[in-house]
Amino acid sequence: MKKIISIVSARIVAELTLNITFDDTHSINVNFSNFLNQTKLPDLIKYRKKENFKKFKLVNGNLIWGDYEMMFPLNSLYLNELVPLSKKSNKAS
Repeated sequence: MKKIISIVSARIVAELTLNITFDDTHSINVNFSNFLNQTKLPDLIKYRKKENFKKFKLVNGNLIWGDYEMMFPLNSLYLNELVPLSKKSNKAS
């Protein structure tokens, strides 16, 4: 059975970039600028501003912004493979 990973810490290391550490000790810098600059979703555009971006929280091992307005699959963060919604599908859900 595969172990489910979770985030144990996250800190800002540069503008729109977080250093994320997982419970298996894997640590990676994830730059969110490409994702945020490509999104057209109004609820996410506000996170381009540093003062909004830095308001992330860790909830049950997940990284979230706002009231779950923005979050990512843990595997995407672990591998540093953030894909804009428009590239994954033609509709946002």
